[in-house]
Amino acid sequence: MFERLTIRLKIVLLSGICLLSVIALVVGMNLYQSAATNQQVKDASSQMLTRGVQNLLQAKAAEKAQLLQRNFSESLQVVNGLNAQLLQLRGLLHSQSLSPETLRHEVNQSLRNAFEHNPTLLGVWLVMEANGLDGRDAEFAGNRTPGSNEQGRFASYWNRSGGSGQNLAVAEQDINNDAPGISGAPYNAFYSCPKNTGKTCLLEPYADAVSGQTLVMTSISQPLRVDDQVIGVVGVDIALDTLQAAAVDARRELFDGAGNMLILSSSGVLAGASGAPDKLGQKVQGALGAPGEALLQQLRSNQPQTLDQGESIRALFPVPPIAGASPWAVVIDLPKQVQQADALSLQQLLESAQHDNLFKTLLVTALAAALGLLLMSLCAGSATRPIKQVAAMLQGIASGDGDLTQRLSYSRRDELGELVQGFNRFLDKLQPLIRDIKLSITEARGTADQSSNIARLTSQGMQTQFREIDQVATAAHQMSATAQDVAQSAASAAQAARGADQSTQDGLQIIAHSTRAIEHLAADVGQSMGQVQTLAANSVQIGQVLEVIRSIAEQTN
Repeated sequence: MFERLTIRLKIVLLSGICLLSVIALVVGMNLYQSAATNQQVKDASSQMLTRGVQNLLQAKAAEKAQLLQRNFSESLQVVNGLNAQLLQLRGLLHSQSLSPETLRHEVNQSLRNAFEHNPTLLGVWLVMEANGLDGRDAEFAGNRTPGSNEQGRFASYWNRSGGSGQNLAVAEQDINNDAPGISGAPYNAFYSCPKNTGKTCLLEPYADAVSGQTLVMTSISQPLRVDDQVIGVVGVDIALDTLQAAAVDARRELFDGAGNMLILSSSGVLAGASGAPDKLGQKVQGALGAPGEALLQQLRSNQPQTLDQGESIRALFPVPPIAGASPWAVVIDLPKQVQQADALSLQQLLESAQHDNLFKTLLVTALAAALGLLLMSLCAGSATRPIKQVAAMLQGIASGDGDLTQRLSYSRRDELGELVQGFNRFLDKLQPLIRDIKLSITEARGTADQSSNIARLTSQGMQTQFREIDQVATAAHQMSATAQDVAQSAASAAQAARGADQSTQDGLQIIAHSTRAIEHLAADVGQSMGQVQTLAANSVQIGQVLEVIRSIAEQTN
């Protein structure tokens, strides 16, 4: 089928295939590079956003940790102030001869003032060692004055029971209760820790009943020291609902509530959980399982960390709530889908732009291909038009009854011009050859006619010879028939023998003459056959030349 196509169509078809192949290659490379660039932008933007979110989470965690530290520091300042004030009041017992009852009243009033001036505190308390305040606990046994317990020890506790201030005496049972709590610390750690260590202590979060309601709280307690001897412990109770409220507020601030904030004590007790308020006061291992155990391990490293948790990103910032205390931690978790929302938006924007560019590229490519094919068709038509003209001239020569005097006319000096000139030179050589062949054919025809005449004459001579030989045979037969007559007459026989001998000699001469005539005729026929063979060879050459001319004419068409 391809052989039947015109040269113009072949040029357009092959050029179009090449053009479309190049366009497809360029467009494919463009699309590949565009996709690779988009992927690089996507990866780079995702990494940048991830780093930005991690830095933001770390900054938020540090901010909330500082807020936590500030809240505890404010409570510690209250404890420090009370410590100094209570030691001063105790000193007045001897310098101004205050009565023990007045002293206990003044100390209890100082506790009340601190309690009322710090409404964020859940409680303010002072537990003295036995006879540690005035040495007269026995005189106040049986709760005779506010702040004295059943054994007369000064152990005053101001709390907000029922929404208003209430003063209670801490019972000896509570002071001596060393049963471990959730964190593993004894119940009376608020008293025993500073007494035994001589340092300020921050208790692990614990649950306690206040006004019939169980609250999760912690305490800051500090020893009262006189001459390097602990004579009592003063402290404040801090409700952790303020930390929980801070965690909930922080969650609202984190990506429209998508984040989650935890506050962990040094032993892993949940002091704040924005997404799980019912877990407050529980160990993080029990509340969260394996992730809680991992959190505790991260806290023990005492280093700020930002971790990839698979489905979320976690920022952990450890901070000691008060100086010298074991670090607590603020933990912020953010789901990756929230973190990657901006990256997904950017990716969708890039994909949309890529699709638009692809459509525009394909449209421009299609227009360019159509324009290219049109130009190729015009160029191919311009290139094949002279070929068609030459083909038409060749067709005219081929159909012009063998008129070899015609010549092709083409003025351009290109490949087709060389073809035309070569064909004209071929005709210049072919024309005399055809003329010579024509003359040879004429001579061959004459020789053939002459040979035909010779053959006819030879045939006639052979017929005559045949008749003469027949006559000789008849005479011989007659001689045989009359052999008996020879015996009868010798004279007649001799005479007849001489006549027969003469006749035989004549017949031999006739046969020899006929033989020479036949040999001469055979020589003439052999010469004629050579000329005929030469003519046949020339005819074959003429046929080959005509076949070449016909092939050239067909190719040019």
